[in-house]
Amino acid sequence: MADTVRAPGLGAGIVRVHGTDKAVAFTSDVTPRYVKANPLEGGRQAVAEAYRNLTAVGAKPLATTDNLNFGNPEKPEIMGQFVGAIKGIGEAVAALDVPIVSGNVSLYNETDGQAILPTPTIGAVGLLDSLDDMIGGVARDGHVAMVVGETQGHLANPLCWPRSSTAKTATPRMWIWTLKSATAISSAPTAR
Repeated sequence: MADTVRAPGLGAGIVRVHGTDKAVAFTSDVTPRYVKANPLEGGRQAVAEAYRNLTAVGAKPLATTDNLNFGNPEKPEIMGQFVGAIKGIGEAVAALDVPIVSGNVSLYNETDGQAILPTPTIGAVGLLDSLDDMIGGVARDGHVAMVVGETQGHLANPLCWPRSSTAKTATPRMWIWTLKSATAISSAPTAR
């Protein structure tokens, strides 16, 4: 039953629901350095990234699960990360109407007293009513990426910055209402 339509790795994976025209898209996302820099925004970003990955392939986001991995919560900084990330996740799932239906928490993740980066991973699933709704394709040389609208720091804290940097880095602000509006607009029926 080879029903894999698109393997995960470049955004959401897609699996055909065997014997139907429907498909399920799935993704798992987080950027731990965003959460470390700003737990509230980092939590929002984790949800938004999962939401974007689903909508980018044409799926309607349905639900999420969380996998919260943090260091020792007895340390105030770690507890602050934990609380901030949960608040950000809660705000984002409520605003985007993608409920958390399950999850788990793993605390005390440290080696020699050094905590892991705060990692509130968000898994998400979405539905494609038909494979005809799938947005496919792979970015290649010569393709153009366009930014539409005003930018407000969404390119902050890039991966290419050295890990040894001690400077406090910014986390991109997540304008959830804009994301939801853009998705509603992009999924609206078009005149043919």
